[in-house]
Amino acid sequence: MKKLLKNRAAIVLLVAVLTIWGFILNHIIEYLTSSGESTIEKIEQMEISGNDSAPSNNYLQKSISKLKPIKRDPFILHKVKTASKKTTTDKPPLKFNITGIIVNNNSKIVILEDLTDNSSHLLKRGEQYKTVKILDIKISEVKVRADGEVKVIDVK
Repeated sequence: MKKLLKNRAAIVLLVAVLTIWGFILNHIIEYLTSSGESTIEKIEQMEISGNDSAPSNNYLQKSISKLKPIKRDPFILHKVKTASKKTTTDKPPLKFNITGIIVNNNSKIVILEDLTDNSSHLLKRGEQYKTVKILDIKISEVKVRADGEVKVIDVK
């Protein structure tokens, strides 16, 4: 069985090698039997003689004549003008509630409820959710900066 597999592998490799060498020999024979003219020379002769089998270059000549000369040095970097980042559509202010405060050992966590998408978030002092930043947490009140304004919210 092993000899059969080795023989199959050898046969496959032999066929591949013969195919490659056949391809190489074919190109060598074509080169040696050609008239010596290159493909470029043949195309140039066809264009000069006005042979109808040659493709027309009228479209290419018209396109080239419409090109404008480059007035800047392509090797010098120029500043690219970018669109301003100012948006004309302002987002509506975030609607939220402070629903509670969790006090655990030396940490305080605020429960912030986002009324725009009905989600709740746990935030510590200094953390931010969208446009709301928690500035200070006390047992009965929370100091926040929302939409650029500092607010003190009582929590019951």
